[in-house]
Amino acid sequence: MAPAGGGGGFRMPEQREQQQWMEQALSTAKEALENGEVPVGCLMVYQNEILGQGRNEVNETKNATSHAEMVAIGQVLEWCHQKGRDLEEVFGHTVLYVTVEPCIMCAAALRLLNIPLVVYGCQNERFGGCGSVLNIPTDDLQYTGAPFQMLPELLSESSISCFCGQALVGYGHCLALVYGTAVTCQPNCPVLAAHEHRLLHYMRNCKWS
Repeated sequence: MAPAGGGGGFRMPEQREQQQWMEQALSTAKEALENGEVPVGCLMVYQNEILGQGRNEVNETKNATSHAEMVAIGQVLEWCHQKGRDLEEVFGHTVLYVTVEPCIMCAAALRLLNIPLVVYGCQNERFGGCGSVLNIPTDDLQYTGAPFQMLPELLSESSISCFCGQALVGYGHCLALVYGTAVTCQPNCPVLAAHEHRLLHYMRNCKWS
């Protein structure tokens, strides 16, 4: 499937570029974790320039819609307003790099904005709108923008590792994540199943001192 902006000069980023931008998104996801948020980070890149850089801000803002993608979209909208740029042209040539598959809400917003390409890390097993639960990018949906292309599972292990936080540092951190951050404070963790698997694997194999 061709990206939505492909007819207007959209350039597919090279693999080296994709990895570079995703690494920056991962750094943003770690910032989210440090601030008590579900660790998801993203970049919106237009002509090799970051116009939006978002992380989850749900707890901080007390706003359930403050997902990383929505934060970044808001920044791009503001940039277009300040620069007097055409929204359709900018979004039609912007690539989203996000550490976790966008949820249904965010995937729908991306489609309405005619984003041509979404590159994401790990799957969102609970709320994924790009294939895990619904397939917003490719479904036949009337009056909802254009389909967009996806490149999944780029640095997926690193994305999942963000949800483990400091779990691999030691026993105390493991207990904090098992009984605290991951399970109690973040019950809606989109990759909780993978997270729990990694924690259990670590706890079975580490040496308690």
